[in-house]
Amino acid sequence: MLEEFLDKSHQHFESDYVVVKIDIQNMAHGKDVAGRIRKISEGGIPWMVILKSNGDELITSDGPKGNIGYPFQPEEIEHFMTMLKESAKRTTTEQRAAIEEALNENASKIKEKQKQRQSKSSNE
Repeated sequence: MLEEFLDKSHQHFESDYVVVKIDIQNMAHGKDVAGRIRKISEGGIPWMVILKSNGDELITSDGPKGNIGYPFQPEEIEHFMTMLKESAKRTTTEQRAAIEEALNENASKIKEKQKQRQSKSSNE
């Protein structure tokens, strides 16, 4: 879901970020590369890090309650937006608002699907 979101919203990110996906299961040496970037081994995936131009870590998706993964809970969206606020130099306020709006819309869809699944499983 995160990869799809970033692809669909690329126009809001491309002025400040180069998005790189490291697939630890399917890429040769993916685990090694991810291990050099991510200092802890637990926390789930997807996991994100924003690096400075020199390669040093600026901020990660490890929020106050752990890795936010694909942000759809309010506190996860808040942390994702904090990641952008702390790192973006050229992304406009309007672009950040559009990103937050898209995340909130997706969150509503995800929560609705979860409710439908729960309702369906309780009816069986």
